[in-house]
Amino acid sequence: MSAVAGAPLHLTSLCFVSACLRGDVDHDILLKSSHDRLQRLDIRLEAAHIFVESRLDFPVPCLEVFTLQCELHSAIDVKAQPTLFRGDLSSLRAMALLHVRHWLPANRFPNLVHLNISYFFMEELPLTVVTNLLSNCPRLESVHFGQAWSYLLFDLDLRPPSAPVPLLKLRSISSSGGTLQGARALISSLVLPRNVRIRIHDAPVQSHTTARENLLPSLAFLAPLTRLELAADSSRLYFLAESDDGAAAVWIQAAWDGGEPSVWYEWLQCLGEMLPLAAIRTLCISLRDWTLLPTFEHLTSLSVLGVMSFPEDDDDDEDDGASDTMIAAVCAALTPAGNVLPCAKLATLSFQLIAGRGLEEVAPMLARRVDVDVGCRLRRLVVDRVRLPRPVSGDIVLNEGALYAIGNHVDVLDVGEGGVCTWEKRDGWDVEVGYWRLPGGDEARCVFPWHSAGE
Repeated sequence: MSAVAGAPLHLTSLCFVSACLRGDVDHDILLKSSHDRLQRLDIRLEAAHIFVESRLDFPVPCLEVFTLQCELHSAIDVKAQPTLFRGDLSSLRAMALLHVRHWLPANRFPNLVHLNISYFFMEELPLTVVTNLLSNCPRLESVHFGQAWSYLLFDLDLRPPSAPVPLLKLRSISSSGGTLQGARALISSLVLPRNVRIRIHDAPVQSHTTARENLLPSLAFLAPLTRLELAADSSRLYFLAESDDGAAAVWIQAAWDGGEPSVWYEWLQCLGEMLPLAAIRTLCISLRDWTLLPTFEHLTSLSVLGVMSFPEDDDDDEDDGASDTMIAAVCAALTPAGNVLPCAKLATLSFQLIAGRGLEEVAPMLARRVDVDVGCRLRRLVVDRVRLPRPVSGDIVLNEGALYAIGNHVDVLDVGEGGVCTWEKRDGWDVEVGYWRLPGGDEARCVFPWHSAGE
């Protein structure tokens, strides 16, 4: 290997196996002789080389990018927080730590911007070890945890730190494969800015935990979240809440494996504890079981409501009761109780149906709302069919009498004009840090419960 004297040096995929070095190049000599020029280092080591042989015990004043994959093949005494590179990593901008079991570095990282910690497998990494590292990274902008606390362990050490860790420059925090309970514990241990995106992807929900143990802490600190998307069946949950400009947002995709009854019923009923619902102006929702429908009581600013039949309920384009059950549940939630009017600012209501049954309940609900408050006449009602991911023949058969009655209570009635539940993927979630691609299966990519036709 040759290099121009004094030129920046990038070393990638150096591999130490046991006590032997592969190839003709003495990697130890190369590293230490070039330490003052190293800008990027991607390396795989056994734990013994870190804790016993100290192969990372040399200064790296120019190091900007560091990837460490640590293999633990032998039983050795592991320090809780070792110090790497003699403690000075002031130039480091991006760091990825893979397979680092039971330990994280104790270094101060004053200029670290991107951090990726992945693959603890069944190791019970204490939460305080993670927060100790985060407390040493005051300029972090993005942090990702892959497979951390991913197994369904009963004795995870999720005790919080003595004081929450401020990460006031953070723009994105994400996890993939970790439990929802673990995400709750981590977020509760941090002080986050108003504009941050929180991504929790492919999260298992443990059958021995309760709904509240899997509910995120209050998100009232975020900039007002004005749009909410919800989809759930007995096992899966899709949740997206975001601000007008998208800078503040929460995305959850989780799976419950505990059978019936589903944990999502209580989880959705507790939604107001996690999310300030009073700021929500747009709600899109699709449920397999409409008894899961959360109350609209706190949605005082809601202007647009879109509800959608669960497409997987439709095998032969025949009505199995899903559409009329959905309409009945929504009408019940919007019907005034006495003089209390749910969602008084509601202007647009959209039904995306598999079949046209159940519409006869809509007109009485709209009339009752106007009786309570004349100013609450609905501006627009949309009735459209679900866009299935496969070709369909024909349109839903609508009850013309029901539509005529509805038309007397709305300013605009649109039939087959396209509903508001578009489930569109918005920009910014698939964050690329510019230094590496996350390991396969560890990227928090947006996957919807279904895809609309044409996507």
